This record gives sequence, structure tokens and C-alpha cells, in this order.
Amino acid sequence: MGRYDNMAVKLSGSAKDLCRDLMASDLVELIQQAEQDICLYLRRKAPLSDEYESKIISLAKIKLLKSKAKKGIKSLSYTEGSVSKSETYLTAEDYDKQETELLNSLAAYRRARIVK
Repeated sequence: MGRYDNMAVKLSGSAKDLCRDLMASDLVELIQQAEQDICLYLRRKAPLSDEYESKIISLAKIKLLKSKAKKGIKSLSYTEGSVSKSETYLTAEDYDKQETELLNSLAAYRRARIVK
């Protein structure tokens, strides 16, 4: 079992309900895409070292949620007196913000470009 296959198993374990109808090759492709995004941000070449594995899996999970258009509940309120229910769902912008925050958490490892 290869490196990407191991990460796919971890991703499917953390997002079982989302990964049910996906093939292992789809998960590997999603992980490779997440790694490529992190490589672009860090200005490095793939493959990244094992220290980045959790970030790659986290970014792949965010991308999976976004691609499935699985709207997670952002907030939920319920009042019993006069029966009222309110739900707010995550939007594509919320998932983009999560991606940006995850990438920004890696800013200390980003390679600087020297312009002459």
C-alpha cells in the first residue's frame, strides 16, 4: 500500500458518510490535489514529507465537503415556547475560508522568493 493509499484510508475513516460512494482512486486523486495545493502555497515540489500528512488530509476533507455540496450546519437554534427552529448552513465561501485558514497555518514553512 502506497503513501497516498494510506492517506486515503485515513480520510475515509474521518469522513465515513462522505466517502461511502467514492472509489479509492477518487480519494487518492483528492489527496493528490490537496498536496498539490499545499505545494503551490509553500512553493515546494511534491511529494511533501510526512510531517504535512495531517494538513493534506484536512485539506482533502474540506475539498470533499465542498465538492459534495454537503452543507454542514453552522448554527442551530430551537425554541420550545412558541415552537421555532432556525438553521444556518455552511456555504462555499465558508469552505474557501477554511481552506485559506489551513494554508495560512503553514505560512511559517513557506519558501521566500528572491527577486533580482
